[in-house]
Amino acid sequence: MTKRLSALLFALLLIISLAACRRPGTVVTTDTTVSDSRTDAPFDNDVEENDSSQGTNNGSQNTNNGSQNTNNGSQNTNTDKKPDVGGDVEKIYDDVYIDDVDIREYRLIIPSADDLYSYYTALNIVNYFNNVYGYTLEIYSDETATDDYEYEILIGDTDRPESNTGLEFGVGEYTVLRSGSKIVLDGYGVYVGAGMGDIIAECLSYDRNAPKYADLWESVPAVAEKRSFAPSAPAENVILMIGDGMGYNHIEAAIKNGYISEFAAAGFTSVGSLITRSQSVINGEAAYTDSAAAATALATGYKTINGYIGKDASQNNVQNVRELAHEFGALTAVITTDVLTGATPGGFLAHNISRNNTAELQAEINALIAA
Repeated sequence: MTKRLSALLFALLLIISLAACRRPGTVVTTDTTVSDSRTDAPFDNDVEENDSSQGTNNGSQNTNNGSQNTNNGSQNTNTDKKPDVGGDVEKIYDDVYIDDVDIREYRLIIPSADDLYSYYTALNIVNYFNNVYGYTLEIYSDETATDDYEYEILIGDTDRPESNTGLEFGVGEYTVLRSGSKIVLDGYGVYVGAGMGDIIAECLSYDRNAPKYADLWESVPAVAEKRSFAPSAPAENVILMIGDGMGYNHIEAAIKNGYISEFAAAGFTSVGSLITRSQSVINGEAAYTDSAAAATALATGYKTINGYIGKDASQNNVQNVRELAHEFGALTAVITTDVLTGATPGGFLAHNISRNNTAELQAEINALIAA
């Protein structure tokens, strides 16, 4: 995987997490929700497995938790076998250092729990080193880490003087640098952690002819310079994120009325839009477009009648993008906070004359899974 693709993967993991933002000021653990009022302890880095409100993010995190359990199990048996981290990498390094200091001596510093971009960046760094190396890194906020510890990875606009890089970031821009014994990560919105993606891609691909340890220090510049995310190769994977029933007008209304301060996806480098107006509205037969027709438009490119799933206005089955990707050998998946037979996920899974035919939709989905 190229350095840029790795940075994209890191940003996408953060983006997926942001889709299930937790209430600011709290830290969710595997056992309970703890108020972020502690002054003598770091954040608990575990992720709750059974919070149904977390939706897409919950599915991804459950997979990670499963990986953590497997890694911990193999670690307890003292076996030398390490997990495969993907691609053509056959083995990872035995130890990871930052300027000859074990990375486990470092702690992650974020401005506060309210800074979700920084928090989820830190959480992804924790998960990466836990899943791949079995390391435990700790997350502190400015409020919980009042002492100026020597070995810190600073994420976002912390109160440490090293975080004041003097750089102004635009969409897709970020930086990573070393200052003293600290590493500084900063950037625009979701790109705050993209620099760590660069470091991981550059330093942590195993070289059989190299020592069995990696030192990240040499790949981190000592000067604050902006980097711009620009893929150096076509993306190998695609994640399509859909806010059901959400248009630009709903986003604008939420911001104007103070429900959100910004829309995270507005900072993505790859953004598109589609007019999903249904044939029912075009024909004057309906005042609005329903989710079935909208999902069919998103999935297939065909305007259709309200209630139709995966069919055009003449009731013909039309191929959806998931089916097309499958034809080309891609592995595909649909993850939803709705029921699987719901109109929006159904638009990418099934073909039926009515969104209300849930038994028929379920039978088609069951057949798809069985095949």
